[in-house]
Amino acid sequence: MATLEQKRADEKFLTLAAEQKREKENLHRKIIELEKKLEAKQALELEVEGMRGALQVMKHMGDDGDMEVKTKMVEIGKD
Repeated sequence: MATLEQKRADEKFLTLAAEQKREKENLHRKIIELEKKLEAKQALELEVEGMRGALQVMKHMGDDGDMEVKTKMVEIGKD
């Protein structure tokens, strides 16, 4: 009788251990997915900041009266 109970307890333990392992793997995949999304977001933010800097430079260059630069600024501003 005790061995049957021990066997059931062992099976339950193995089932719970397998379930915990699956949950841990799922959480690990989710962490990796979120890290990739964060990296993509940060790359876009960096690109936006670079474009803002380029726009500021163009604005200062446009103060000299260069019509081509002013036209580019208007086009970039529309985007």
